[in-house]
Amino acid sequence: MPPTSPRSQIPAPGSPTRCFLALDLGDEVRGQLGRLVDDWRREPADVRWTPADNIHLTLKFLGKVTDLEPIREAATAVCRERAPFSFAVRGVGGFPSLRRPRVLWAGVVSAAAVELASDIERALEPLGFAPDERTFRPHLTLGRVRSQRGWRRLAPRVRDAEDKVFGTCKALAAHAYRSDLRPDGAVYTRLWTAVMGGTNGG
Repeated sequence: MPPTSPRSQIPAPGSPTRCFLALDLGDEVRGQLGRLVDDWRREPADVRWTPADNIHLTLKFLGKVTDLEPIREAATAVCRERAPFSFAVRGVGGFPSLRRPRVLWAGVVSAAAVELASDIERALEPLGFAPDERTFRPHLTLGRVRSQRGWRRLAPRVRDAEDKVFGTCKALAAHAYRSDLRPDGAVYTRLWTAVMGGTNGG
């Protein structure tokens, strides 16, 4: 799980913060995905792999924002009205396809996750966040393909896992994360939590 920060460290209004809203994974599923990526990375493919601790289910990418408090209030209100739910993680694939992928992903099966993302998007629209033009397809990003170099050798390993079942995770809360882009990859820091059926978790 990415490192957490107390609420007192939430950036003050006016400080641009690149962030997103997401659901965390359970340790068992995260471990399985980490081992899968470790196996794939043995092939010399030109892929930037996602560290296991950074794998998450993105509900809404917010971009750079200057005031997080209205977003926290809106997300908390949405989550308060929703009961905790489970989501299944199974299968792998690529966007736009496995023939020439740009993104490698693990699939997420959950109508509740789709509904939660839709509710959050509607709640944030009055705050100036335009709805995503693309249909929300819940997934977990495992790697970003930078070029086709080495893909021919990696592709059979990926296709072998197309129907693999990784397990089920419990969604008890949505989290806001700050994303700091660094040369060796993104670093995510939790800013606050919105509990399902409850109040802000700090």
